Amino acid sequence: ALPICQHRCAAVIEAGKPIDIVLIIGVPRDTRTTLDQGRTRTAGDYLSMEGHVNTNSLAAAANYAWQYRARGMLAQGSASRAMKSEVMRFVADNPGLARSLSLFNVKQGWGLGGLSFLAFCHFVISGVGRPEDVDTFFIALTEGVNLGRGHPALYVRNRMMTLSNDRVQNAKAELIFRAWNAWRKGETMDKIWLQGGVLPVLE
Repeated sequence: ALPICQHRCAAVIEAGKPIDIVLIIGVPRDTRTTLDQGRTRTAGDYLSMEGHVNTNSLAAAANYAWQYRARGMLAQGSASRAMKSEVMRFVADNPGLARSLSLFNVKQGWGLGGLSFLAFCHFVISGVGRPEDVDTFFIALTEGVNLGRGHPALYVRNRMMTLSNDRVQNAKAELIFRAWNAWRKGETMDKIWLQGGVLPVLE
């Protein structure tokens, strides 16, 4: 088979079913340098085709959530990320993620891990807490107003502002998870010793 068709041909052979294709021959040889120069489609592009909005952020949030479910933590490096097909499947199977994303804006995400990261944390915590409680906690975290000394959301908000590097997303998630657990139990907080690795169990 021609190089440009070999993957499709292999798929047809494996499936054992014929397909209709368009094959163009006689194209000038010098076009080789300009073929396939388009930008590779991202998971966000595919989500947009499915009718979703804010798709790049939604794809990033799905990647975080997939990592958390698969490994219990947010790992570093491209090898640890979800594949495009896994992102698509996760969004389709978990419509609540889009709802979580819709609650935040880019400004709120500044210093707190970003829009997609906040949506991921809200989505995951929504799996254990009442919706109104989760929303209240995240309003406190993102706005930081009228919070007394020792309030877990205030402590974590101030602490996260010092962790500006995107490579520390797992540490930020640990802070938010521990703050949620404390807030839900009515505890105050003035220090968190980060453990790293697998994220705390949400209560």
